[in-house]
Amino acid sequence: MFEPHPGMSLVMQRSPPSSPRRPSLPTPHLLLCLLLLPCTSRGDEGASIASNRTAVVGEDPYGPRATRHSPRSAELTYDSSVDSVPVLLSQAGGLSDLFSRFSLTSTRVKNQLCRNHSMAYLKQLDNFTLWAVEMFDSSTKFPAGLIAGNTYQMGAFDECIAVTAQLPAQRGHENESRFTGQYCLAEVQILPPETDRGHHTYEYVKDPNGSAWEGLKYTGDLRVRRRDIFHWSFCIPSSCQPVDLQNALEGAFEWVQQEHGIPMRVQVRDRMCQTAEIPPMSTGAIAVTVIMSLFVIAVVAGTTFEFCCQRKGTNNTSMISRVATCFSARTNLRNLMKTDISKGELKAIHGVRFYSMMLIIFGHRCMFSFGGPLHNPQFVEYIYTEAINMFLLNGPLIVDTFFLISGFLTCYLLILELDKKKKYNIFVLYLYRYIRLTPVYMIIVAFYATLFYRVNRGPLWEARIGMETERCETNWWTNLLYVNNYVNTMQLCMFQSWYVTCDMHFFLMAPLLVYPLWRWPRYGRIVLFLVTLVSIAIPFAVTYIGQLDAVLLLYMTTLSDPVVNDTFRSIYITSHTRASPYFIGMIWGYMYYKIKADKIKIPQITILGLWAIMLTTALASMFGAWIFYLPGRPYSRLESAFYGGLHRAGWGISLGWLVVASDLGLGGPLTPLFKWNAVVPLSRLTYCAFLIHGGVQMLSIATLRTPEYMTFYKLFWMTSADIFFTFMIAVLVTLVFESPICSLQKIFLRGGKHSEKEAIAETVHMSYENGRIMTIPQ
Repeated sequence: MFEPHPGMSLVMQRSPPSSPRRPSLPTPHLLLCLLLLPCTSRGDEGASIASNRTAVVGEDPYGPRATRHSPRSAELTYDSSVDSVPVLLSQAGGLSDLFSRFSLTSTRVKNQLCRNHSMAYLKQLDNFTLWAVEMFDSSTKFPAGLIAGNTYQMGAFDECIAVTAQLPAQRGHENESRFTGQYCLAEVQILPPETDRGHHTYEYVKDPNGSAWEGLKYTGDLRVRRRDIFHWSFCIPSSCQPVDLQNALEGAFEWVQQEHGIPMRVQVRDRMCQTAEIPPMSTGAIAVTVIMSLFVIAVVAGTTFEFCCQRKGTNNTSMISRVATCFSARTNLRNLMKTDISKGELKAIHGVRFYSMMLIIFGHRCMFSFGGPLHNPQFVEYIYTEAINMFLLNGPLIVDTFFLISGFLTCYLLILELDKKKKYNIFVLYLYRYIRLTPVYMIIVAFYATLFYRVNRGPLWEARIGMETERCETNWWTNLLYVNNYVNTMQLCMFQSWYVTCDMHFFLMAPLLVYPLWRWPRYGRIVLFLVTLVSIAIPFAVTYIGQLDAVLLLYMTTLSDPVVNDTFRSIYITSHTRASPYFIGMIWGYMYYKIKADKIKIPQITILGLWAIMLTTALASMFGAWIFYLPGRPYSRLESAFYGGLHRAGWGISLGWLVVASDLGLGGPLTPLFKWNAVVPLSRLTYCAFLIHGGVQMLSIATLRTPEYMTFYKLFWMTSADIFFTFMIAVLVTLVFESPICSLQKIFLRGGKHSEKEAIAETVHMSYENGRIMTIPQ
């Protein structure tokens, strides 16, 4: 054991000399004291702090120590014969000495104002002053559950940032007499010493009679949350910078390494420190607020105008009247809630789209929760050990269902359009597509870049929302130009926005493939087939050449910030590696068109065979990723490339049959489920829901005050809340932004010449994620 310095307020007695000691390892008592840094001294530098604090910073700017508000704690007796952690609160020290071991009054801290305020904090803590005790109370005293994986020791965030300290003003330093509480999460890493079992192990269950260091050691198993790195909360004066806290902690950890040979590292990132102060609104934030407010005013005005016209019984068809009606919430809500399906629209698509959106929300809930603070990460760790859980770990495959639907509808409905009009203007088609998707998309991006940061606060607010805001402030233009999955991908704004970009890229190719498919069917089929083969070969080649993972492996370290992962940036979000489901969807759309046009009857035995083959293919595509989660398994470039190239294609082929079979009435019990009228309005909301749900889930993680205790029940309960709030917000966004913009697009881009009946006759549902209609002018 170590000798405490006389200046320490925590007096530790030696264990009897006869006590057995392991020569190669510190005692468990020392381990606990190391985790509770206030128990330790930092050597010569730390010893001088408790006994002579004023000498550290010069003349005390805040006067002598005031009369105490309450007596100090009574002594806690300690029996040296008992093998326990020896602690004694002495009468001469006080609460301030608990933090003196890494005090911000240290000469390591170059910020003089920080040192002065920290000195005042220590003195008022001895006096038991409320604000000082609140700062002490809101800081983590002792990490709990580290071996179990509870690596976020979050303290009391709200109590800390609510602290306001008013000190006696010194002449010429009036502006330095006040400070507030600043909440910081320091990232601490312990480098455990070598034990009797020095090799890495992938076992989840450790030897209970082995060393406790085994529970903290990093084994290299990516399925397991690292126990050697944890986050420790501190409440410090707002005048201190993150580097000041880091310097003070480094001094404390140096003593640990010098005296006991246990290296400890610390990092205090700027994003992990925050106060209650919110910066003033920027020009961009004001502009976005004004634009959103104008839309809300227009909706109120349009709704009121329509109501007044109906009360008077007038039917005004002027341009002003039509524009005003575009903003009517009553009309737009009525159109949204319609369940009757237009001619040429596939009703089963609505069900597939909505249920897929629910699964995507569920998958992203897993992503945010598993990558965030967890009280019991063992729950997630055991998920990696069961193949049945691939429906969670390979859940990103569900996104390919949307690509399939988009390609299916684009091909099928463009061919119907060509049958009717014999041509289409491809450039106007691109313009409509851009105008259709971009306005509401950019409204959400603008909200991320300007207003999202001001919605709430929390321990991880800066690390999650602040980082997302900064990325969107810098790279919003890449979203606007639909290049964000190739340009500045390390700063991707809205992690799910890559999908919108990919879908836009695929749409640019679709009309070029559909026209020859309609005009010269034989050659068109060959071209589409070859393009599909190339889309399968590209991810194979990229995976093989880059020696990348076959899929995005959803380990907890990856889920905390996916954009820093190489596989995410190189394969997961790039258009050239995600195209195969879209083109397979086009093939299915063409086959569906031929079945309907030629009135082909599929034999029952063929139907049963197709169901068996497609179900097997879908299960293999989903659960085949299990082998890549097996720890210690040698990496195979060829194996990864084959799976990386084929599993999305297999999923697209399987789901394409599901769409066709359900719409033709060959889906058995699935047909009424997908054609249920109730899902039609919800399906129209899926585009807005897709853009919104990430922010809803990110908000819940950034505002956590304590780590989540996760169970499957909790996971489904949180997903249900995500779905409810996402679609509620999607209704508002649709009524305020999306529906009015779509209606205005019809009026102005068609010149307002056609009647509503003629407009309906010219509309075609152009594979948009929310099922909205778009006219294609001749």
